[in-house]
Amino acid sequence: MMTRRNRERGAVALITTIIISILLTIITTGLITVMIAELRQSNDAEQSVRAYYAAQSGVEEGIRKVIAALPGQATQLCGAVGSQNVNLDPASPGAVGWTCQQITYSGSPSGSLPLADKATQVDVGSISGPAFQSVKLEWDLTPKPSGGFPASFFNAPATFPAAGSWNSAAALEVAIIDYPAAAFDAATAAISLRNVVAIPRTGGGGTISYASLKQAAGTSNGSPAAGTCNAAAASYHCSLIITNMPSSGGRGYTFRLRSRYVGTDYKMTFFTGVNGTGTVVNVPDGTATIDITAKAGDAFRRVVYKIPYQKGAASGLDYVIYSEGDICKNFAIFNGVIDPTKGSGCPYP
Repeated sequence: MMTRRNRERGAVALITTIIISILLTIITTGLITVMIAELRQSNDAEQSVRAYYAAQSGVEEGIRKVIAALPGQATQLCGAVGSQNVNLDPASPGAVGWTCQQITYSGSPSGSLPLADKATQVDVGSISGPAFQSVKLEWDLTPKPSGGFPASFFNAPATFPAAGSWNSAAALEVAIIDYPAAAFDAATAAISLRNVVAIPRTGGGGTISYASLKQAAGTSNGSPAAGTCNAAAASYHCSLIITNMPSSGGRGYTFRLRSRYVGTDYKMTFFTGVNGTGTVVNVPDGTATIDITAKAGDAFRRVVYKIPYQKGAASGLDYVIYSEGDICKNFAIFNGVIDPTKGSGCPYP
């Protein structure tokens, strides 16, 4: 016959067993949850990597399309024919491939030269479609001060003073290279290099003929060109139209823009007419954007890639230095040792 003490011992043992079982169950459940989470995380990481490489394959396919389309530019948006990998079955749980391939081309060039003597190169190359015969340069997006612009802000001097005394909107220096569109050969092509510096002027002329641009140091027509500026304009305050350009149907173009004295924003708009009139020509600035979204299982990855696509002057001028400022290097070598003091024409600090 079970005594009271034995019953108490049995109850304690039972309760202890139940508590230990509950603890073991909690620990086991926690371990299983952690293992499942780690397995899921590992699987997600693997799928993410697979999706990334699938997106890279879409980039490679996009590059092939861009190169094959030269010199034309064919924008491809998501949903269009060819924008999805034909080898991908979206209904398949383990499907791997790119689900969207979008290829776009930049429009008429615009951007910012935030500091003085900053420069940018726009390699238009030889475009397909309507030919342009004039270009409108716009610059200066300076926010209007509360008290309005100073009277002299858009009336720069006709000659260039020292940088420290300049208190007007930026002057915009433009160098233009034009060359035969059919084939560029740096050694034999009939290359033309012209320069102009556009200064801000209220009521300025606002136009200059391409033929009158400065061609070389010491030649005539080397004076700055007066842009026309409007202090009340809602967007760009100043503009200059370069007229009567050789048709881009037979010539390729590269533009180099540099801010003088202060920084500025800029925009270039090209026209079929010779005087900044006619139809606006959407001139790509030499960049194609390939935007890929890829899928692996339930993971998606996106890759955006930019590629220069115009076969313009930049591809032929491999040994030309394009700088954001002025470069001056002049030195001599004696017995294998550089002696910069023997150079001439460049100050040596």
